[in-house]
Amino acid sequence: MVIEMKASLLLSFYKKELEYLIELGNDFSKTYPDIASRIGLDKSSSSDPYVEHLIESVAFLTSRIQYKIDAAYPRLAAQLIETMFPQVGQPLPSSCIFQLKGVEQNGVVEVGSELISMEKPPIPACRFTVYDTQNLNNAKIHQIETLDSNIAFPACLSALDKKKQKTAIILKISVEDDDFFSAEKPVSFYVDMKPSCASLFYQQFWSSKPFIVVSTKQKAQKLHAKYCQLDGFVFDSKNDIIKDNDRLSLESYRFGCEYFHFPQKFQFFSLDLSSTLTGNEQEIEVWILSESEWLQPKEEYSTNCFKFNCIYAVNRFSRRIDRINLTSSKTEYPLYADKVAPSAFEVLSVKSVNGFDYGNERLNEFTPTTTLSPHSEYMYELIRNTTMSNDPYVSETTEMFISLAFPVDEDKQVKQVALEGVCSNRRWPELIREGNINVDWRLESEVRISGVKALVGPSNSYYPPIDEQASWSLIQNIANQLTYILCDDPKQSAKRLRQYLSVFVPQGGVRQKQLCNSIDAIYHQDIVRKVSCSGIPTIARGLHIDLHINDEAYPHGETWLLGAVIERMLACWMPVNSFIELTLHSKKYDVIATWPIQNGLGKLL
Repeated sequence: MVIEMKASLLLSFYKKELEYLIELGNDFSKTYPDIASRIGLDKSSSSDPYVEHLIESVAFLTSRIQYKIDAAYPRLAAQLIETMFPQVGQPLPSSCIFQLKGVEQNGVVEVGSELISMEKPPIPACRFTVYDTQNLNNAKIHQIETLDSNIAFPACLSALDKKKQKTAIILKISVEDDDFFSAEKPVSFYVDMKPSCASLFYQQFWSSKPFIVVSTKQKAQKLHAKYCQLDGFVFDSKNDIIKDNDRLSLESYRFGCEYFHFPQKFQFFSLDLSSTLTGNEQEIEVWILSESEWLQPKEEYSTNCFKFNCIYAVNRFSRRIDRINLTSSKTEYPLYADKVAPSAFEVLSVKSVNGFDYGNERLNEFTPTTTLSPHSEYMYELIRNTTMSNDPYVSETTEMFISLAFPVDEDKQVKQVALEGVCSNRRWPELIREGNINVDWRLESEVRISGVKALVGPSNSYYPPIDEQASWSLIQNIANQLTYILCDDPKQSAKRLRQYLSVFVPQGGVRQKQLCNSIDAIYHQDIVRKVSCSGIPTIARGLHIDLHINDEAYPHGETWLLGAVIERMLACWMPVNSFIELTLHSKKYDVIATWPIQNGLGKLL
């Protein structure tokens, strides 16, 4: 089958080259008829069989060159990505939503805290690192109400606001024992629903600016939009759990990976109650109001749909890699997080490389070749290969190799290399979910809890297809970004965005593929707005984008989440001195949402 495909491709190149040579001969004969008549090129087909054989032979040789160039495209693309954007080749490890049980008092789980599973052979202990800072409380939702007519609005609302609002969800929340609500830290909620249902919730109640009222026994007050935040879309520059060093060009790429492989990450929102609470409240009501009718049956909402003390964590952690003893016979060295149990760990990236002599004296630090530092003589390059593991429980995986470059004419020679890296537990976390194995988890933190429950996940790991033709699409989008996707033809712009998003679709991902194909058209225009830059009002130029979705191609209600992710991806491509404003349209709902102006997160132009 492979031989037939190669022969067919070679034949097509041969026909194109032969056609080109004949056309070239005709043009040459018109310009130089005397010379053409002597070598038999004055006619479309020469009567001299040797001339015919010569032309066909040249066509065959040039077609082989074209075939080899075409065959080398995927390899060249993969090498370019490894050199220019090494983070793109990193696997996206397994993710999980955890819920902490029995929280005794208000506390904080910081970024970098770890949740570790108890070892249960053959599955080793798996370590998950907390992605976002999470505020804990011992509150619970003891009742939820859904209203759509004759709503008894809080007195703080104006007559116009009361007239506009058509539906409401009321969360009645109380704290246990003698504790009180904290007015200092935001309250975080996890929307524990299917992604399609969570998307419809956001579409109804978060289509533009959220309209939320917090009511206590003393007063009721509307929350300003700045106190309502979608946590999954916020980037913390101090957080390097997922993104190591380069965030500006690759942030949008990681958003795509995370959304298509674990959309639950985006189902968190938090409310800052510092402007409404005094610190001595034990019961509050949170009113979430909307100007639209119910987009899904209101019976879908219950007290189990909104949960406290939930944490998004990733199977990614820092670990010291086994030292490497250098020899003159090797140019590349494999990296092992643990030589005793190599299948338990996978090296994702390297944070530092230091050279030592046999006396354990640190000599120098190596820098990656991608930095192109002119002052460093000690450099290293990482090579990642996809392999099939011998372990029956973990099939596909990747192995990391390191290649070193350093001077050899010094008094003190580098004999050993010590490395600090970022690792995962390969595909082991997936077996916990697939095998329905009950595993106990523990939180490495000072917070006092009674237990940990894996609420969603662990998810499957994602290995980017950097050795496929899709690599060229990645290079075009990462390097050119908006200038490549946005063009004068709305349909062509949508096609380019679909091609880019298709890179993230896993094999067999029918739902994700349908979701990508629902992008119908993208219109854009330059606009000028008054925006706030570091708290200072200023006039800036930006882009208004109208994204049209064909919800008939994907009628499962996940449109809002897709639009929100695309809005943030485009903002990552915009320069920091510009902005983006996105409106999401569909055939069923017309205008679904208009996001507030988002300042660019890219490099300054």
